[in-house]
This record gives sequence, C-alpha cells and structure tokens, in this order.
Amino acid sequence: MRVTVLGTGTMGAGVARSLLREGHTVTVWNRSADKAAPLGDDGAAVASDAASAVADAEVVLLTLFDTDAVVDVLEAAAGDAPSGAVWVQASTVGVAGTETLVQLAEKYGITLVEAMMLGTKGPAEQGKLTMLAAGPADVLDRIDPVRSPRTRGSRRSRRRPGSPWRSLARSDSIRHCSSTRSTAPRATRPTRTRRARR
Repeated sequence: MRVTVLGTGTMGAGVARSLLREGHTVTVWNRSADKAAPLGDDGAAVASDAASAVADAEVVLLTLFDTDAVVDVLEAAAGDAPSGAVWVQASTVGVAGTETLVQLAEKYGITLVEAMMLGTKGPAEQGKLTMLAAGPADVLDRIDPVRSPRTRGSRRSRRRPGSPWRSLARSDSIRHCSSTRSTAPRATRPTRTRRARR
C-alpha cells in the first residue's frame, strides 16, 4: 500500500522502517526535515511538506507531537489527499484533542481512524507494537494490510472515534486482527479455602 507517515520522531520513524520492510511504498514528512532525511536511505520518499506527502496516499498515519501539531497538519494537507485515503490518528492528544480532531475530520470530509500505539522505539522498529484502533469495520478492513504486519497485538473496535477509551476496553466488539495473538495468561480469581468445622 501507499502509506504516508507524518511525524518521524521516535515512534513515527520506527513504524516507517517497519512498513518499508513489509514492502509498502512509504512517504515521510517531518516539520524538522533532518529527522525525516535518514529514512530516505532506508527507501522512503522524503517530502518537503505535508501536502505533497499525502498527495498519493492510501493511508496517512499521524504520529505527531500534540493536538496543535495534528490540527496544523490537517489544516494544511487535508485537501490534498485522495478522497479515499484513510487517516490514522495515532498521536497522543487526549480526549479533548480527539474530539477536536473528529470535528476537523468532519469539516474536511476525511475518513478518520483513531488509534493508540502501545510500545517504544524498539517494538516500533521490530513490528511488535500493540495497537488499539477504532472506526467503522469496513474502514478497519481497508487498513489491515498496514496495521497487522507491524503490530503484535492489534485490536479493533467499531466504536465511533472520539468516544472514551474505557468503552473500548470493555467492549465485546474488540477482537484480535493480527496473525499473532497475545499469549498472556488470563487473570484468575484466588481460590477460597473453607475452614473445617470443629
């Protein structure tokens, strides 16, 4: 797939390298160009601005610093991506920030998936992140080729982006969608022992 990664800090750069190893066509952009430039040696196309970075994207992955950074990028580039592109918002923005971005997505008519990546630089580069993603089921299906190979424990939910993550944690609609399932043991309740009657 043609994937654009906007924001190539610790997580973004690691994910971009993982996507390249999986054979995706990757374009990267970062506000500080020197952070994106090394990815060119790994095979990524390095764009000079966010608008040109998304011009041919099927999936746009946002791994930016905060809400303001994501808003700036959406304002600058939302109108330049193909109409069928899926924007995966994986920046740390909090509940209020997510609501702002959902409203902005509606304003520009873009398809937004809310995602949360759990892990650090090492797992990001090794394709071992855990991802929680929320959005319409058909949209999540479209981005599975991007999500599953680089995530160890991807989970999905049909909930609307912007609703509290607590509902995701409790939702019966969550299911694994990567080829490798988590092997962590389930928590068990301690066994009560009855005292013998005297």
